Amino acid sequence: MATYDINLEIKHRRITRPILDQIVGTHIRKGGEELIIRCLSATKTVYQAVEEYKAKNIRITIVARDTTPYES
Repeated sequence: MATYDINLEIKHRRITRPILDQIVGTHIRKGGEELIIRCLSATKTVYQAVEEYKAKNIRITIVARDTTPYES
């Protein structure tokens, strides 16, 4: 089984693009490989941002309630 470092696991009520950008900008550091966000809901732009961060090799997992986990 592969292992990797998790930078941060955060819980938030509703994630929007500006909140995601702020979290990523503040908490991503060298050496860590993933950011996990648990929330009740996430906007469509958050999922678009996750794809953009994926291109920059930043792994983000969004776990929104009543949906399946979305991994980049």
